[in-house]
Amino acid sequence: MQFPSQSAFKTVLLRVLVVLMAIALAWFWILLGAKPAFAQSKTINYTHTHLENRDFSKADLTQAVFAAAEMQGANFSDSI
Repeated sequence: MQFPSQSAFKTVLLRVLVVLMAIALAWFWILLGAKPAFAQSKTINYTHTHLENRDFSKADLTQAVFAAAEMQGANFSDSI
């Protein structure tokens, strides 16, 4: 059984340390760039609701959320 040379061991160790350092820097970059999500008082959440044939004409929907909402036939004419 032959053991790897000391230079090969140092090369592998250096590569592992570089990868760990890159992961740590990416994690800190994400952590420091994160902004807290504050609840907005004017937000209307229509997520996963049934809004078929609903009339939203001339409504102010600038803060509204419609993620995965059922909206077939809904009227959004002249809404903001």
